[in-house]
Amino acid sequence: MSNLSPPARVMYLPGMPLGEFRAAELFVAASVRLWAVEGLDTHPGPSAWPDWRQGMAVAGLDDAATGAFDYLMRTITVCALRQLAIHPPPCPRLGPFEALVLDCLYLAQERRLDALDTALAAVLCPTGARLAAPPCEHLARTLASAGLDLGGPRRSPAHSSESMAYADRGRALVH
Repeated sequence: MSNLSPPARVMYLPGMPLGEFRAAELFVAASVRLWAVEGLDTHPGPSAWPDWRQGMAVAGLDDAATGAFDYLMRTITVCALRQLAIHPPPCPRLGPFEALVLDCLYLAQERRLDALDTALAAVLCPTGARLAAPPCEHLARTLASAGLDLGGPRRSPAHSSESMAYADRGRALVH
């Protein structure tokens, strides 16, 4: 009989409404989207979207955390075993790429490193999974130090059998 371990995915599911998320989760999802938009923006002149690095600075994250985020995003993009869609900034729902990043950062914040390794190995080539873990762990610690604890997703009735009420001052400030 094999040992059954808890699933690696925390279950930030693609399609989840961003309106259910707290400030830290919204920050990560927005940062991922703005990072991706930067790579697609080929026209000269200023971008129509804010620079993701400015958001990192405003959140109190240092250059090392900003570099870890960029490295993590590049590693996932290059080493993914399949294409992971990133939703555009105005989309009200979570995309697969953002869900993966949120899952991994949550697992790293919770120090569930075996589950983090499993989650990364499920979507990245073996080398990519090994390369992605350290910057993910560093970024997760830095986010937590800045007061941006992910805490795991809550489930609306559409996503679980029970609804959880919560109050989040940061989320109110974002909206």
